[in-house]
Amino acid sequence: MQRGLALALASLLAVSSFAAAEPKHGEKQAKSDGAARCELRGTARPPMNAPILGADGRTVARFSGSAVELSVLELSRTPPLRARIETGTGRGSFRVRGFIDAALLPVFGARDLPVVPGHVFLSAYRRLTIVGAEHDRVKVERQLSPPFEQTLSTWAACSSLELAEKTPPGYTPAGDARGYVLRRPSLELFAIGPGERRMVSLLRKAPEADAVLFFASETRDGFIHLAHRSDVVVDAWARSADLEVLPQGETMDQLAASSMQRSQPRLAVEGEPRSVRALREVPLRSAASDRAAIIGVIEPDAETYVLDVTAGWASVMPRSLTVFPAENAQFWVKASELGI
Repeated sequence: MQRGLALALASLLAVSSFAAAEPKHGEKQAKSDGAARCELRGTARPPMNAPILGADGRTVARFSGSAVELSVLELSRTPPLRARIETGTGRGSFRVRGFIDAALLPVFGARDLPVVPGHVFLSAYRRLTIVGAEHDRVKVERQLSPPFEQTLSTWAACSSLELAEKTPPGYTPAGDARGYVLRRPSLELFAIGPGERRMVSLLRKAPEADAVLFFASETRDGFIHLAHRSDVVVDAWARSADLEVLPQGETMDQLAASSMQRSQPRLAVEGEPRSVRALREVPLRSAASDRAAIIGVIEPDAETYVLDVTAGWASVMPRSLTVFPAENAQFWVKASELGI
């Protein structure tokens, strides 16, 4: 099999809409000293071409954009914010170890996360971005999609996050609730209780949204107790003068987020490459040399494509196509250790 077979992989992800920035030469990586404790495990879908970095800051592998079993072991607490990760399950996968830019790590709230406790929350199961870490908690944020236009952030325990993407919960208003719409650019939210009336947050309507729909079944002294669920969950009061009440029983169409089309990665080679099954753990290297860094292992029972064999070394790829080598590079193992 010709070496060009393996090098054909270079064009495999060229059409990706995600441009992964290479780390600057000499950029230091997160170390265990002073790292934040944050362990997450599950099936994740990192962005296509998102780089997996070695301890020296160089790219050792890339994510393909397909679902992959992923473990997050810890987070750095100082810039650049990195997550120490490894792929695989212990059997049947390519286990690649390294670091990923924490902002590229796909995390979701396992439940509604309070931004203003009791009143404003980031909705469960929505994609969040990690922007900070300390000890055993992380700071996450989400840029709200229409009908809102703003970014909300909060601190959350790692136990309240997960890697698996799920369908966000639906919302059914109370049976006696009326619809209210916001057409102004923004809305002040209030906490109202015995002896209390204070502003707690400000929501901004996206310019392209004609209106934002809320529901309410309680009014008091010129204020309305609102409920809303989209990217953000609202349970707060607003001035009735700031909203328009809809006729009884009438609602309005909401802007729906467009669904993201995902394409499965394909191997850009002619014909079907040779496939073998690893019988034991096989060290995975970034170059065909004993001096090359070991970046992971092929786990037992992993189905493995053999793209090229030269001088006792085999260029390999996981048949699952969950991870790829760095651009213009290959994964290498000793051919004898793979049984070929």
